[in-house]
Amino acid sequence: GITWFEFERDEIPYYLNFQMLTLVGVFVLTWFLLNRTSIGRQIYAMGGNPDASQRLGFDLFKLHLIVYGYMGFIAGVASLVQAQLAQSVAPTVLVGAGYGRAGSTSPGRDVPGELGTGLFWRRATTC
Repeated sequence: GITWFEFERDEIPYYLNFQMLTLVGVFVLTWFLLNRTSIGRQIYAMGGNPDASQRLGFDLFKLHLIVYGYMGFIAGVASLVQAQLAQSVAPTVLVGAGYGRAGSTSPGRDVPGELGTGLFWRRATTC
């Protein structure tokens, strides 16, 4: 892997690797974002009480986009760190035991099951 600041003491090598530097960098960036910016304060307020923060005039939709976008960024950084650690990229490594096709996740696939159990009719008559 990638290492920086290598030195030896008593014939024992010490160094900082890319993963640890990235971890510290992400921690510092997240701390700065949440504690030193107005967006971070708004995120804390939204997490504490969304109704009160909306009444204060915070745009909750925009804040949700920022939070989910930041989480996507962090996931991308984690994937780069994992690829550097493994020295390879295999897109099928994290595949679960699902059906493996897009049609199995379609919401329309549940309708026949609901019709068979009667849940669809109970929901339709209570609306």
